[in-house]
Amino acid sequence: DQLDILIDLNGHTGNNRLMVFTLKAAPVQITGLGFICPLNIPQFDYYIDQNRISSREEFCKKLGLDPERRILLYGSEGRVTPDDPRVVRTILDMIKSGELIKDCQVLIRPHYGYYGDQLKFKEFFNNSEKQVVVDLHFNSLKNYPDNWDYSLEQMNHFLSSLYHGDILLNVASTLTIDAVAVDKPVILIYFDGYEKKDYRHSVARLYEDDYLQELVSCQATLKASSVEELKHAINIFLAEPKYLNKERSGLRERFCYKLDGKAGERLHDFILKMSKK
Repeated sequence: DQLDILIDLNGHTGNNRLMVFTLKAAPVQITGLGFICPLNIPQFDYYIDQNRISSREEFCKKLGLDPERRILLYGSEGRVTPDDPRVVRTILDMIKSGELIKDCQVLIRPHYGYYGDQLKFKEFFNNSEKQVVVDLHFNSLKNYPDNWDYSLEQMNHFLSSLYHGDILLNVASTLTIDAVAVDKPVILIYFDGYEKKDYRHSVARLYEDDYLQELVSCQATLKASSVEELKHAINIFLAEPKYLNKERSGLRERFCYKLDGKAGERLHDFILKMSKK
């Protein structure tokens, strides 16, 4: 038997299967994270349903956060970014020294596609002042190759994290698209903490990826190549959360097409149409 239609929604991300497409495994092949316009990716249909979002008070109580303080959501990129804790340490130092213009706290979201990634941040597990909280609300499912938690509870929790996070910070992560889909400011990290590394060993090299270069070209995010640049970028968004709003809109159009809740329907109709040819 032969496949009739092969669809990939991972695009140029980790553990993708794009090489399968070179084998012409199906007469019709569709691929691309954010590049399947005018269809969009069905996962974004989920993002527009605000009934799935916890209140800020409920969300913060669940995680031990202060609802009155700004939430800096830091998304880990797993084993490819081992220096994430060092970058978080620079942010914590900014908070403690009063260098940020508003009271902030850091919420770390480990990359649970990499088993045990949360342990990378164990130095922050017992942060008594709750200035840094590691999100451990995740049940890794070992019967899935990626250990991911596909439960409805986790999907709703992730969506609440995006909505209640005031700024997303990450290194070369697809979380940027998720955050921009709900119109949240994003800062891309290009450095490795206080220690300066040569380019070959620095996270800066990760942005050579074609997908990330396309994303960065939209100029909808701020880039931080040093501790000072990171502090400046955070303060810009704390002062004006709508800064780069127009550019984020352009990025959504480029990568997400329409956020109208009908991406799944469009994909279904397209597959049905192609299957009849």
